[in-house]
This record gives sequence, structure tokens and C-alpha cells, in this order.
Amino acid sequence: MDQSYNSKDAAEALNKMRTICLGNEIRPHISCFLEREGWEDSVEIRKFEEPSCWRMTQSDANGIFEVILHMQGVLEDKRLPPIRGELGFAYQYRPAQRKGSNTYDNPSPFAKDVDCVYDMYALFSRHVPGLKIMATKGTAERPMLEMSNRIFTPKVEAPNMNPATVNPEMDENGFIERINATNGMFVYGEENIVVYGEERIDATGRKKTVRIPPQRLHVGDIVDVAFSMVAFGRGSELKARLLLRNITLLDATHTQKWLKEKVKAQSLNIRVQPTLKRRLEFEDDEDDTRKRMKGMDIENDKNEIEDSEEDARMRMKGMDIENDENGNEREGTCITFEAKKVAKK
Repeated sequence: MDQSYNSKDAAEALNKMRTICLGNEIRPHISCFLEREGWEDSVEIRKFEEPSCWRMTQSDANGIFEVILHMQGVLEDKRLPPIRGELGFAYQYRPAQRKGSNTYDNPSPFAKDVDCVYDMYALFSRHVPGLKIMATKGTAERPMLEMSNRIFTPKVEAPNMNPATVNPEMDENGFIERINATNGMFVYGEENIVVYGEERIDATGRKKTVRIPPQRLHVGDIVDVAFSMVAFGRGSELKARLLLRNITLLDATHTQKWLKEKVKAQSLNIRVQPTLKRRLEFEDDEDDTRKRMKGMDIENDKNEIEDSEEDARMRMKGMDIENDENGNEREGTCITFEAKKVAKK
């Protein structure tokens, strides 16, 4: 994004949407979840075998389930389906900030959410020996998170995982279907699915989320993401990662305005080729011009005739003064040359 993107308006819209999402019990917000007293005791970091990884879980009378949390931000970068052979994709998003703001001295709501992600990592580190330090994006003043999901799971990690139904909008080239049908090393299963949606308001004024193709998402959009934290790898390569589950488009108006402003700015920067205008003294009557040009030709012809006669006299004279001691040396040389040239003819 560039300066045409209105970060101030986007930041205000993002904070309003975040406030609304904080009270959504269906989509538990990361800050609300971690602000609960004793939240660490309500979760457990469990080791799973298929695929091999550690997950943050909770349990109740219905069984064990993975903790999936939500947060909101502005889409900064994306690598999206449809798949053409890539083995992964990712989203980067960050807060839209006011120009000149200092999020280190006055943390933005997004920065607080990022800090909660670091709390989750710290909990994982206590339970997963040898876990590498979590990779981060951005700076303390401008934090950024990257969330991703693998398109395929190696079958060696999940030999019993069944292939999942592929969304045609994600696989318009049929690449995933071919891998599931013919490849013995990888599988696209439930673990690899990411759901793409958009929040809309129906005729009754009620909000609802509808499925959209992933191509609808654009850098600059305000989005809600559902994610979990997992730790995977072996030996000294244990890593923590934010696993993307759902991504919902909340507001695309700021992106729309930004793209429009980019086009307008480009139009204003186009340089117009200046028109060459003739000076007034040349804008005269064509007849006068022809008369002057004709006069110049007559005068030139007269001069040429006079010059020819003078040259002839000089050539003839040169024959007589070639050995004249008082003759001009430069003139004699030239005249002699011309005389020889004439004699050859």
C-alpha cells in the first residue's frame, strides 16, 4: 500500500469493528480469551500424532477440541489460490495506523492483540521442549503477523488422513484433485482447508457471512481471521506457527477508494506533449514568401555567374603568373591545381 491509502479512516473503521467483535461469543477474540483470569489453566498443550504436532486444546463433556481464536486487521500481503503448483500460501496483516503515531508508547488495539499472540507462544514454550523462538514480522512500532496453512499434508505425517472435498474456486486448474487422486506422498485433507467468507447485511438488517472465492480478498481490506497456534517439526527444528482457519472480509471500502485514487493520481501524472507553434514573423502570405524566395534565386544565380567569370579570368591569369616572383604563394598553388585540372579535361 502507498500514500493513497487512507490509513486514518481505515484505523478508525478497524477499531470500531474490533470493538464489535470483542463481544462475539461465537467468535472468541484473542484479547478477551487471554484477559480471563487463569486462562492458562483452562487450556492444555497436547501432542497429536496425525499430523505430528502440538496444539492448544480445551475439553468439556463433549470431548477435546482445539482452541480457535479471532482477531482483526488490515491485509498487508497475500498468496492466494487457485493453485498452480505452489505448496503453501500465507496472509500477512497489520493494523492501519494514523500517520505519525507511535504504537510503542501508545499501543494500538492491534498491538495489544499481537502481544496476546506472544503470550500464547510463551505458554507453548513451557510445554514443548526445544521450541524455536517464534518468527515475527514488522517492528515494535508497526507489528505484523503472518498466518498460513499448508495446501498439502505429507502422508508420512498423517497416513490415515482422508482426502477432503476441494472447493472448485480454490482449484480451478484441478491441481489439488490430481494430487489427491494420484500422488502417494501428499494429501489435501480437513487439516488443510481454509474457509473464505464475507460479512454482509441481508434484507432484514441482520448480519450474515457468505462464502466467497479467495480471489475477492485484496491488499488493504479489513478482515477477521480465525486461527490456532501449533508447534511442529522434529528435533532442533520445532517451530510455532499461526495456522489459518477462516478469513472473513469485513470492509473493502477503503481498498476501493485507494484503488480509485491510484488511477486518478496516475492520470494527473501523465505529461502532455507541448504543441509547437510557429512564430508570428513566419506567418505571412504565401505569395509574398514565394516572391522573396524567387528573388533570392535570381540574386544567387547572378552571383554564381559573376563568380564563374571571375574564376575563369583567374585561371587564365594563373597560367601567366605561375612563375611570377611577386605572386601570392597560396593563390598560386590553388590556381595551378585548377589549371592542371582544366588541362587534363
